[in-house]
Amino acid sequence: MDDKKYPHFPDWKTWIMTVTLIIQLLTVVEYYHLWMDLHDSASLQKLVLQVQLECLENLNQELENLTD
Repeated sequence: MDDKKYPHFPDWKTWIMTVTLIIQLLTVVEYYHLWMDLHDSASLQKLVLQVQLECLENLNQELENLTD
C-alpha cells in the first residue's frame, strides 16, 4: 500500500529531467552571450556613426573655407 502512495521515480525520468535542465541552462548562457555581442555591436556602430558625422562636418567646413 505504501508503494502506491510513494511511487519510486524511475531513474530514466531523473536523467531526462537533468539533461533537460542542463540544456536549458546552457541555452540561457548562450542567449546572454549573444545579447551581449549584439549590445556591443550596437555600441560600436553608434560610435562609428558619430565619427563619420564628425568627419563629414569637418569636410563640409573645409569645403566652405575653400569656396570663401
